Amino acid sequence: MLGAVMFGHEASRKICNAIISLAEKAAKDPWELAAANDKAATKDKLKKLIGKDVEAAYKLTNKQERSTALNAARAKAAEAFADAEPQEQLVAGKLVKSLEADIVRGAILKEGRRIDGRDTKTVRPIEAMVGFLTAGEFAAAEALGRRVLPAAQAEALRRLAAKDATARGVVSKQQAMLEAMGRQLTSVGETLRQQLEGLKLLNESVEQGRALVKEMTANVDGMSRSSEETSSSILQMVAINNEVSENIHNLTQSVQETTTAIEEMTFSVKEVARNIEDLSTAAEETAASMNEMDVSISQVETNANETSKLSETVSRDAEIGMGALGRTIQGIDRIKDSSRVAAEVIANLGQKINEIGNILTVIDDVAEQTNLLALNAAIIAAQAREHGRGFAVVADEIKALAERTGASTKEIAVLVKTVQTESKNAIGVMNKGVDAVQEGVKLGHEAEAALHKILESAKRSTLMIKAIAQATVEQAKGSKQVTNAISRIAETVQQIALATSEQAKGSEQIMKSAERMRVITHQVERSTEEQSRGGRQVTEAVEAIRDIVDKVNQAQERQLANTQQVSEAAGQMGSTGERARSTTAETERLLAEVAAALTTLSR
Repeated sequence: MLGAVMFGHEASRKICNAIISLAEKAAKDPWELAAANDKAATKDKLKKLIGKDVEAAYKLTNKQERSTALNAARAKAAEAFADAEPQEQLVAGKLVKSLEADIVRGAILKEGRRIDGRDTKTVRPIEAMVGFLTAGEFAAAEALGRRVLPAAQAEALRRLAAKDATARGVVSKQQAMLEAMGRQLTSVGETLRQQLEGLKLLNESVEQGRALVKEMTANVDGMSRSSEETSSSILQMVAINNEVSENIHNLTQSVQETTTAIEEMTFSVKEVARNIEDLSTAAEETAASMNEMDVSISQVETNANETSKLSETVSRDAEIGMGALGRTIQGIDRIKDSSRVAAEVIANLGQKINEIGNILTVIDDVAEQTNLLALNAAIIAAQAREHGRGFAVVADEIKALAERTGASTKEIAVLVKTVQTESKNAIGVMNKGVDAVQEGVKLGHEAEAALHKILESAKRSTLMIKAIAQATVEQAKGSKQVTNAISRIAETVQQIALATSEQAKGSEQIMKSAERMRVITHQVERSTEEQSRGGRQVTEAVEAIRDIVDKVNQAQERQLANTQQVSEAAGQMGSTGERARSTTAETERLLAEVAAALTTLSR
């Protein structure tokens, strides 16, 4: 899963770099569409530089002299523009010819004669007028027509010149509209740059999310290992508790057997006192009972020692379990902190995505304005009729491009909403993870308290078992004394009464010790049961911790999936940015064609 996230991240980084490069190209300065104004300035410069030379040249009637003078003026203009750009030099060369034509036409209109001295009332003036009309100089043709044509034809030329002025006004308006469209394209380029900055921030957020996921994975692994160690220790402790319980049960049976033997011994002592004749039989029975009691006492002593060792082992295991549980709680706390940091990062990502949504609104507005401009251009083209037919096709293309730009903007908006939804889902998952971690901390503290109780119970059990072992030693000593008394009974009958009295006292002492041992054994048994219940509680707590670890793992997997979706969304946004750049480039190309068409119309 982490490998897939890293692969997607690298791919999104490449896409973002490509988008940045394309945006830098798309955001270049718009074309200056006021070409006519630049030509007018250049033409004025040429007029000041060589205007008088050209006028003087065209006043020469000798064709060879006139050609030499014109070549000198042209060389002077070429020298003035020698350091200019090649494109500007080409324009200057064309404007020199245009300046010569203007001077010739002005001289004809002003002086009423041609360069070769002929008047304008012959076929040549009509030819000149046709040249004016062909070149689109309707005003000059109308001025010449008033002088050489009949009134009806001169009126037709006047109307044609008026329409030409109207067309030139329309062209001027169209040029202004194209300038506005150029500014709009500049705004689109700036918007694309802002969108790419948002994509950079998104890329950085994905990197931070991936680092946090790695840290969470390490913490969850540590918590899993601690949980397994705790579970193993608890299982060992439960096994030890079961063994202690079994030994205590055996100890209880031994105490019961000892009590029974003592009762039998007491009955035998009384029987000896009542019937001296059965002394031998009673002595044998007492000896047998004492032998059994010695064996039982030895077994009790052995079991008590083993129980003491097991109790100490339980105490050590409980301390180990407390240490492991403390480490588990620390790991859960680290996970909680990491989850909070991840939630904050995803929240910041949501804010950046909202900013991208605002940028899309601006792009959508630009597309709508472009569509309106295309509609206005179509209306103007329709008004221009035949002269605006080519411009109408270009206006339709601009309108189609504006519609495609709007569609791309809507696609980006859908992707932004998807990323926003996934960000909200990721924040919800992180909040649930934090709640689960807090619940794990609570259960860990409860388990720690239970281990404290187990440790205290184990210590009390150790003390009680040591007391049992000490009482058992004392009981063994008393048993030996009883055995010696029975031997002395066999040696002399005279000492029967004394021996019986001593044996009765010893029996009472043994009965008291047996009673105390029974009480202590009962207490140990109850402590063992409590310890077993505590072990079960700890086991349940460990199982709960395991469940929490599973939930954290599931939340981590969902977070990885959300991170992958964010990376894919970033890639899709990059693709959409590429389409927007292509659309902008196509719009610039069409604007160039429109500018060329307007230049043609203005001529």
